[in-house]
This record gives sequence, C-alpha cells and structure tokens, in this order.
Amino acid sequence: MMVDVSTKPAIAAALALASISCGHLPSRNQRVGPSLAKFIPADTTMLLDAHLDRLRNTAVYRKYADQLAPRQQVAGITPNDIAEALVCSDGKNTEVFTRFSRSDVGGKMRSAERPFTTYSGAEIYGDGREAFALLAPDVAAAGPLPAVKSVIDQSKRGEGGIPAALEPVLANLPVQDQIQAAMVGPIPGLSGITAENPNFGNLVRLAHSIESASLGIQADNDVRAHARADCHSEEDARQVHDALRGFIGLARLAAPANRPELLKVYDALNVTREKTVVDVTAQFAPQDLDALFGLLKNR
Repeated sequence: MMVDVSTKPAIAAALALASISCGHLPSRNQRVGPSLAKFIPADTTMLLDAHLDRLRNTAVYRKYADQLAPRQQVAGITPNDIAEALVCSDGKNTEVFTRFSRSDVGGKMRSAERPFTTYSGAEIYGDGREAFALLAPDVAAAGPLPAVKSVIDQSKRGEGGIPAALEPVLANLPVQDQIQAAMVGPIPGLSGITAENPNFGNLVRLAHSIESASLGIQADNDVRAHARADCHSEEDARQVHDALRGFIGLARLAAPANRPELLKVYDALNVTREKTVVDVTAQFAPQDLDALFGLLKNR
C-alpha cells in the first residue's frame, strides 16, 4: 500500500525524538490541508504533516529523488501519487492520512481485486486488525481498524479538526515549511524506557519538562530546520538547553577523523534559550547536503 501501516511505531518514535530537540518563526497557522484536517481525531496530541507535492518541486528533492522516493506501488498507485501525508497520534493509536493527487484510488484498488468491506459508506481494505480506508475519492486513512472506524464515525458527526491545544504550537511554524510537526503533553512510552534502562532517567525527566514542541523543515536549494520547546519553567528550559548543547558537543568530539561530514552536521545546529523557550535552528547548504547524503548512502 501507499502507506505501510507497520511503520507506525517508527513514525511515532521519530516524532517524539524530534520534539525533544526543540525554532520559532512567527506566522499565521494554515498548515494542514483542509481535506485532511477535518479528519484529525479530537484526542490527537502529536501530529506530523508533510506536503510532498510542494517538496517535490524543490531543487533538493529533484537532486536526491532516487534516495528520497521509494519505488514500490500497489494497484498502479505509487508514493509519487501522494500529495500530502499526515500522521496523528494520541499516544496509544497512530493513524496515517494521505491526500492523493489523483481521485481514482478506489477504482484502482477495486480493479486490482483488493478485498474490502464497507463501513458507513467508506471502503476499508486490510487484514481485520490494520485498515486502509477511503474517506473520500482522494483521501485515505490507515491505522488500527478500531481507530480508523472511529475516524469515520467522527467525520459522520461533523467533528474533527486540529485540536485547540495544538493550534498555537503549529502557529510557531512558517507556512512555507513543507514538513511540520507538533506535540503537546508528555511523550508516551517514556516510563517503559526508564524501566528497561535506568541510564535514560535524565533524558526522560528532561522530556517531561517540555509542555509542547514544534518542528519545521523547509527545503529549496538548501534545507532549513527549526524546532521549539516550551518548557514548564525557566529552570527546565535551562536544563534542556544545556543538555542539547552538551549532546552536540560530545557528538562532535566523538566524530571519527575520517568522517568530516558529521562535523558539518553538528556545526550547523544552533541552540538558544529565552526564558522558558528553547530553540534549535539549522541550515544546510547544498555542499553540506552532498556530504550528508553521501554519508547516509555509505552507511
């Protein structure tokens, strides 16, 4: 399928980790496309939105398309047919919403003789546990079957939309960002990490000191990233700031002498604090991207 629902835990973990390394640039919030936003579950506490159609028009994407774009397809539908992807989580369930650049997704799936059932007028494909549901001719949702059915029920009641708590967090990000993420409340699953490895105790305490976090990525000829963490107190913000600076410094010292690409990555990160807010910004020039993608390719 266009979205591999088996990757949900990895997506949620990536969003959680990204939210810890917390940019603040003012603008009004018109982030998630309206055809997807209306399906966002009311209890969503973390979301990640990617405008892939806008990303594909950038010089960065065109140059690295072979490394960025998967090649698989299902029923004649490829990842390049996805215009926007939205990941939502309440800390327990994760749903992936996709807006397609074509409106014949259902016809393609049916012509490929994919078995499906119907629920409140929506076509649902899957194995009974994980589901891929067509919510509109060009909009689909993937996730655990009960969660997907709940999304369908919510849409029938006319509910849904970006939760009020997440609105101001997303508003910290510029509308030009092709990728944006936001989180409110504690990161789920951290207690289990501490139980398995007490050495992560300090990291977990730092994460719990964050009230909300946002992350934005903007690409064109270069790539700019900015993240922001709003902490409970100035002391919490100081500890998060110092921990991030310390982590970057240690990582830089540990970089092998034969891998100068890593130094460019670490040197591009700028961590600042103002009262209860911690900001991280980074800008990668085209030559830095060459080194970074070369590093990833050779791993």
